[in-house]
Amino acid sequence: QAGLAVSLLAKNDAFTSGAASSYLVKKAADNLFNSVGVSYNADDLSREVSRLFSGQ
Repeated sequence: QAGLAVSLLAKNDAFTSGAASSYLVKKAADNLFNSVGVSYNADDLSREVSRLFSGQ
């Protein structure tokens, strides 16, 4: 999540970056939990965050 927050910070203020990164990671984790349960890893989470960020 820290890397995502820092990348968003390049174009946004700190609060917006933190809030957006927190939301994206939580939404990605919820999506993965609903589809595969607790058996997902950091790579899965990263791919899901990318998918959400791109709007797919």
